[in-house]
Amino acid sequence: MNRSQDFDVAIIGAGPAGTCAALRLLSLGYKVALIERRPFPRPQIGESISAGIWNILDYLDANSILNSCNMLSGLPTRTIWEKPESDVGERQGLIVDRADFDSKLLNLAKMRGASIFQPAQVVKQQTMQIRTVSGEVEVNAKLIFEATGRAGESAQKRFPTAPTTLALWTHISAMAQETSIEAIDNGWLWGTALPSGAYRVMAFLDSATVKQRNKDLENFLRAILDKSKLFKYAATAQFISPVRTCSATPYLNLEPWSGKKIMIGEAAFALDPLSSSGVEKAMRFTLQAVIAANTVLQDSSKTELAKEFYLSRLLESVATHAVWTCGYYNAAWPSSKYVSKFWSDRSKIIFQDIENCPALVASLKDACMAREKIESTRQQQAKQEGQEKSFSPEEFKSFLNLPIFLSPATSLTKTPCVVDDRVELHTVVTHPKLERPVGFLAGFELARLLQQVPHAATVGQLIGFWSAQMRIQTATEIVLWLQNNGLLQTAREFIEPDRGNT
Repeated sequence: MNRSQDFDVAIIGAGPAGTCAALRLLSLGYKVALIERRPFPRPQIGESISAGIWNILDYLDANSILNSCNMLSGLPTRTIWEKPESDVGERQGLIVDRADFDSKLLNLAKMRGASIFQPAQVVKQQTMQIRTVSGEVEVNAKLIFEATGRAGESAQKRFPTAPTTLALWTHISAMAQETSIEAIDNGWLWGTALPSGAYRVMAFLDSATVKQRNKDLENFLRAILDKSKLFKYAATAQFISPVRTCSATPYLNLEPWSGKKIMIGEAAFALDPLSSSGVEKAMRFTLQAVIAANTVLQDSSKTELAKEFYLSRLLESVATHAVWTCGYYNAAWPSSKYVSKFWSDRSKIIFQDIENCPALVASLKDACMAREKIESTRQQQAKQEGQEKSFSPEEFKSFLNLPIFLSPATSLTKTPCVVDDRVELHTVVTHPKLERPVGFLAGFELARLLQQVPHAATVGQLIGFWSAQMRIQTATEIVLWLQNNGLLQTAREFIEPDRGNT
């Protein structure tokens, strides 16, 4: 052994999730090691990034990454999905050069103080011995983040959350500066112009279907493209790279936090590629994992609380996306016209297939109910559209004099919440109309505000109580939001039932 180095956190894998964790931990004052087995720049699939990435990079003070990155933005999207005819959608999202993007993130982490070991390979997991070009190093860390993606050591612990899917892909010369998505009889196609000038074509198919043709993938892919509408040109175009396959099955790691090792990114979960938001979701969840890690590093007695928070956010992310994906697959035109196994298997969640993961089942059921609530709310808003009006002075005066009380369906419960970048057991408010429990509203602790409701005879008196700590306008808006969502009830003789906020 040549040497030993001590760190607060060691991160294995320097993709977007790993470097996101490093940047946030460094900003919290921790000593961080980043261990990456491959030299950069490296080619990487996953160039499509949703626009929400800007918020994450802004939070990390890393917007310079995208501003200087080799990328395409504002590409129009041509789609055949809900009907067998083409639609041109809004210009949205980003197509980045992942080799450039990942390298710039890593360089930023290095500039801010992370110790980079690259190329380096972990040769002994228990003692974190790594092998570099200059010899072996023992990395001592209080916590370890594993961000090794699909190719990580934890593959045997993964539970597929949907039928197995394989992607066939290749490159052709640029077709057009746009992104195309097409639902076909037994799968779906995706293609986009890349910053390199090439055009990537991908076919997402059932794994068994691909394996039956694995000796003739090029002709197999050409035959699929030839039957399409948006990609028919690609069927006879020159393939400028070999036809390759990669796994596209979404999954959940059933042991994402073991001892001092915490999984992030695709080591923890993978989403269906239909969303094109895998990078953003991996980085967003990583920020939540850092909050859990910060809690443990600050106070080890809160490890179980931090772990509960981490697991709940992980299951919520996976379940919410799984429910959304099923709905999107169910909306595709082949799912209603054909009895194709590809579409029928992906347009519903089969709960009995996941009995070995009861926590996931519970989260999926919660996500299903949340989606129903969202849809119900949208329908109500559609009915109310154009009917809302502002209070007249007389109406507002009457509103202030209305008696007010808590709905019997409103309840308080304690749950892990984020307070100052740490997990604390906090009282939250629940109600059947809420998508999820609410701890804070407009920056104020909701449970504390509701504790004053029984002492207020009228709406005006409650607003008066709250105005001691906030503006009257803010207090009024909170009352209206709580009333509209059913948490507060009044004798609203002059107000239309379930009228939206004013």
